[in-house]
Amino acid sequence: MDTFTGHGPIRYFEHSENKMNKDSRVQPGMAAQWITVNDEWLAEVKKKCEGYNESRKILAEMKPLGDQELRKMDSTLKKTTAVMKKIKMLNKEHAAALTADLDKINLSKFVEEMAVAVADTKFKISDLPNVVSLCVGISARYPRFSEQLLSQFRKCIPSKKSETITNPAKLRVDIRLIAELTLHGVFGKEGLQSIGTLLLFINGTEKTDHPSHSIVTSLFSALGWELAAFIPQEIKDSKKTVNIEKADLPVHELMTEDRKRTMAEMVIIYWKSIGQKVNGLCQKINEKKKAVRRQEKTKGDATSEIKKNLEELREEWKKWREVEMEMAIVVGDTSLSKEEDDSADESDEEAIVGLAKALEDGSLSLWPDQDARSFYENTLALRKIVPAALFKDEANGSRKDDSGMASCIDDVDVEMEGGDEEEEMDKSGKSDDYESDISDTMFVDADDFEEEAKKKKAMEMERVDEEMKREIVYAENSTEKKEFMDIFLSELYSMTNRDNIDNAALEYVNNCLNTPINSRRLKHFLVKCARPDILPFYARFLATLDQVMHDFVSEVCSKVLERFRDQLAHYTKYTSGERIATTIMIGELIKFGVIPRAEGLVSLRQLVFDFRLPAVEMLCTFVENCGFYLFRNPDSHSKMKTLLDVMHTKKKRIKDVRLHNLLDNAYFSVLPPEEQSASSRPSVPPILRFIRRLVTSITEETIVAHLKCIRKLDWTDSLISEYTIALLSSPWIVSIECLPHLASLVGGLNELPKHDWIAVAVVDNVLETIRLSLEKPRSLNQEALACVVYVGELYNFCVCNSQVVFKTLYQVISFPDADPYYSWKDLSRIRMVISLVVTVGEFFRTSRKSTSSMMCFLAYFYRFYWMKREGWTANAPLRQLGVQESFPKDVESSVRELHKEMLKGRREPKSIEDAEDAVRVVERNFKAKVDYVLRAASHYDEGEGPSMEKGLQALREEEEDDDDERNRYNDGGDEVLLEEDTLFGKDESEMEMGMISRASRISDEEDDEFSSQLDKMMNDAIKSSQYTSVTSPPSVNSISSALNISSGKVERSNGEGRPQILLRGKNNRTTLKEVDVKEERLERVWKENIQRKELERAHLKKLTLAHSARQYREEEEGDVPSIPSTQPIPFVPRRL
Repeated sequence: MDTFTGHGPIRYFEHSENKMNKDSRVQPGMAAQWITVNDEWLAEVKKKCEGYNESRKILAEMKPLGDQELRKMDSTLKKTTAVMKKIKMLNKEHAAALTADLDKINLSKFVEEMAVAVADTKFKISDLPNVVSLCVGISARYPRFSEQLLSQFRKCIPSKKSETITNPAKLRVDIRLIAELTLHGVFGKEGLQSIGTLLLFINGTEKTDHPSHSIVTSLFSALGWELAAFIPQEIKDSKKTVNIEKADLPVHELMTEDRKRTMAEMVIIYWKSIGQKVNGLCQKINEKKKAVRRQEKTKGDATSEIKKNLEELREEWKKWREVEMEMAIVVGDTSLSKEEDDSADESDEEAIVGLAKALEDGSLSLWPDQDARSFYENTLALRKIVPAALFKDEANGSRKDDSGMASCIDDVDVEMEGGDEEEEMDKSGKSDDYESDISDTMFVDADDFEEEAKKKKAMEMERVDEEMKREIVYAENSTEKKEFMDIFLSELYSMTNRDNIDNAALEYVNNCLNTPINSRRLKHFLVKCARPDILPFYARFLATLDQVMHDFVSEVCSKVLERFRDQLAHYTKYTSGERIATTIMIGELIKFGVIPRAEGLVSLRQLVFDFRLPAVEMLCTFVENCGFYLFRNPDSHSKMKTLLDVMHTKKKRIKDVRLHNLLDNAYFSVLPPEEQSASSRPSVPPILRFIRRLVTSITEETIVAHLKCIRKLDWTDSLISEYTIALLSSPWIVSIECLPHLASLVGGLNELPKHDWIAVAVVDNVLETIRLSLEKPRSLNQEALACVVYVGELYNFCVCNSQVVFKTLYQVISFPDADPYYSWKDLSRIRMVISLVVTVGEFFRTSRKSTSSMMCFLAYFYRFYWMKREGWTANAPLRQLGVQESFPKDVESSVRELHKEMLKGRREPKSIEDAEDAVRVVERNFKAKVDYVLRAASHYDEGEGPSMEKGLQALREEEEDDDDERNRYNDGGDEVLLEEDTLFGKDESEMEMGMISRASRISDEEDDEFSSQLDKMMNDAIKSSQYTSVTSPPSVNSISSALNISSGKVERSNGEGRPQILLRGKNNRTTLKEVDVKEERLERVWKENIQRKELERAHLKKLTLAHSARQYREEEEGDVPSIPSTQPIPFVPRRL
């Protein structure tokens, strides 16, 4: 069970006395705060403070009664019983008499009973001063009384959420008595905890209803300054005022600044809660008043029920408004309540009247220009041209009603409150069953709808019978008329001229094309058209035919509206282009007056109410196409304005940047924003604008100059450093051609000792952007594509190593999809991989190890590519989302070009099975390496340590890809690399050439020429030295003689220890070197040479590190002068 004791603000009541004394006075150096108060209130506060100090002095000086003193006092039963009766019936008169009896009667055995009597008695506010005096006297003589009394009071204070306040009137007096006793010194900080517990309980349980407002108001109106440092508003506004420094006001030593602040915060929270309730009632009153005005305008008078509800709301609002204003006076602030809004409808009416007057005098127009006005208003007068016999039904007044279309704008309800609507949307869960979501927007009763459907069905059957009878007569000349209709429709599809479309309407009526079959074909043709550019002309065509063929045009409009509602309800069946075309068609027909403006508002309200992704796109199209016309019309102005406001409010719930921009464009197409002055824009410091200019305008010629400027920035300033790093980490702000220059600039900073940390920060930020783009696809595609190209350029300029490149590549193809259901059509990752590999591919082909690593990655990439391709093939024909069924040719071509560049002459995987085979080859090779290391480890456990070290060293050298330029071409060695032929086989042309060595495969023409020249020189040198006598060095002869003498033999032994002559081409000469062929001696000498080289290397490393450390210390201490400005800045070249 949750309790309020010990929560939140109560922790401030447990400070030490030293803390209280320190916080209760003004600290030196603080500015004095002057306030204006009433002199009478100031005198009253000082008088109260003197009373508190006097009571606390009595409690401090008076000693508790001892045993001897108690024996001297009267302890007879008669006296004590009389005193206890007076305490139980305590009032103003008894309190004064009891204070005098305390020194005469021994009440030590009745302390608990006295506490219970005081706690249970119902006092009046006027009795509290005498009760406080009595309690001070009892506490001074019997110290246990204060504890017993506080424990009794705590029983009446609720502390759990399940508890309730049973007697608010008594609690109002009790909490006031607890506060008075606390200030007089009877209770300590425990009394403040009881008050805080009650306030926390009230704030926690009274969110909507506030039955305890009298308790809080009564307590803080009397002790507001003492408990919470409140100065009542009426005291500030009084005429008799004095200016006093706030520190000079009397302050109770128990109430520190923190404790007062905590009390004030709890009271202000409760006051604001009451203010919200008052404003909510005021909003409901305004809504009811609008409903009353609407009914009075449409029906002549409002119903008695709605008037009664309005009066009840107004009475409740007045009641709580008085409570809120009283609380505002207590806390010393202005009221939060709002007045009734009577100007909303009046302002709308004034706007409508002004709009109508402006349209009449010509200062305002419904159309943006005269051409648009002529197009929509000056249609062809077809009734004056066509013979009356062709439209006799319309001439006789036998037009059918526009069933299903709203005709009265006043009947359209566009009032949608944000809170109610959000709750309704949350309850509905935005389900795909759209009929349940917009049932309130159709404004047609279910019974009427069924009857109307039955009538429509009967009329449709009659019309079908008539058409079947006509088709019998029509069948004789059907072929000729069908050909005429085909020609007419083909010409109609390409008419984008006003005169041509008018002639087409005239031709359709005059040339006997108005037959039932042709009408159905034309109706289907107009409803299913999806060309946005020709839809205004089709709407003009229907507006022209409406003069003589109203029934046909009404049927077309009904079909368009039915298609619109079906697209909104089942949007997955239609493409985005079809939905937008239908919306444009409705807007154009509204502007021509074929569809009533009321029906347009109903359709617009449905879109605003739905507000899903398809609905938002259709809504923006509708507002951009027809919103200006509806907003400028006086009869639809107020409704359109309300819908625009709701749309603008709902825009906050949209997180997609694209939809957000669409909504802004649609809204401002009707209500353009006011021009803001340049001074209202937030000013950017000049140094930041200069830095942005340096980054965005970098070119190949300005790299060095911009690098000097950026190096000289104040990098100790956090604002400048963070802004510069953010710009250097945003490659999308520059063009794709400038990314190498931006990477070169970062590489130049990386070469400077004091700025090398910048490159690390830039690389981290760019990699983080790539990761975020993978988490949120489609919203950061452009930034991600620029970032991967930027990573490649940073690698090319030695800012990062190949591990970063490969980590990025593997992350792109292996990061989980945010939306697996639609991941099959997201090809951005393939484009990212291709861009990065193409950027760094030139430098990866120069290293055998890098080439092998890249081939391993390409195996996984082909598997990822073919998985996407298989998913596209399986899902594209089924989704009907406006995507092409075949895989995009641009992606397929890019992958093919990548294969030609990176795997020239290798066979490209043609299916997912081929890609899986290549991946299995990669995993099999790496499994062999792992097995090798594990075997080495097992040998190490058996005592063969060197083999283990050798295996680990081989694997470590394989994994660590050092991109330093000195080791760029020395990555071969003893490492075990993947055989390229095992991943991607050769083409048939290479298979015919036979097997050749790896060296010959990677060699080019220049290498072959060099090898041939070298072989020729070696052969000539060997031939010239065949007959040259070679003399052994003296050292060899002496060593040989010594060996023979020591062994006692003159001749050499058979082959052992015999010096060998090795020829080595050097300056076209031959040299003789001594080699000891003995196996034991060879191994020992080899180990000694290795050990000697290791010692020399360790010694050289130690000296280098010591020199670097000493140089760093000297630079830090300022012993070494800084680099002058004339010294050239290091420029990082691209990798070669």
